[in-house]
Amino acid sequence: MNPGVFFIATFWTAIGVSVWVCSMLLKNRRVALPVFVLGIASGLIVARLFSAFETSSTLFWEGGWSSLGFGLGFLSATLGVFLFIAGPRSALEFADSAAPALAAGGAIARIGCFVAGCHFGTVTDLPWGIQYPAGSPAFFHQLAQHQLGWEASVSLAVHPVALLESGLLLFGLLVYFMTPTARLDRYSPGLIFLFWALYYSTLRFGLELIRGGTTSALGPLSLAQIACLAGFGTGVLVLTLFPFLQRKIVHAERT
Repeated sequence: MNPGVFFIATFWTAIGVSVWVCSMLLKNRRVALPVFVLGIASGLIVARLFSAFETSSTLFWEGGWSSLGFGLGFLSATLGVFLFIAGPRSALEFADSAAPALAAGGAIARIGCFVAGCHFGTVTDLPWGIQYPAGSPAFFHQLAQHQLGWEASVSLAVHPVALLESGLLLFGLLVYFMTPTARLDRYSPGLIFLFWALYYSTLRFGLELIRGGTTSALGPLSLAQIACLAGFGTGVLVLTLFPFLQRKIVHAERT
């Protein structure tokens, strides 16, 4: 099965809920479509760059697509436009609406990664270990690492990191929909996105520890782990300053 189908489902799931919220938050609703076209274009570019770096590819058009890269590119572009056009409160409300949509899209994408074998784990002897057939990314990686011989027909058992991430994202969605904070009229704008960013940064950093085929970007850290550390640190800082930032937004709106 082509993992591209799942990746397409990822960003359409991510923007499906958000585009409706976007049309309500922007005074000029005709701006909504160009905003999302820009977001998708930015997401695809960053997704390709992330994947090329992680696989040590020297060509932009080679390699796969990074769901983390897509999320970063999509959010950076759309939040920037929202902040400029509609102001900080609308940008934060949009971020809150995008968080569960991106989580759902990410869960779908990781199912595609599991099917394609492009997001595999390190070798394990735990009962949940899975084996991929000859010709899969996990198989070729283990051949290159001299963990397998050419006579092998399947890879060694590896951690199912793609399924683990998909399950953890779905668990986060379940918590979101089962808590009162999921109602947009009962919390300060931006708080849901902030907690989602902290949650995803934590789970992705941890899963990278048992992910195979990654390239070190800084010491023992992969590019995804560096992005997660930056996201978590920024999230903690913003959460600490959140009451002050909310007062600044209210003051700016009144003036």
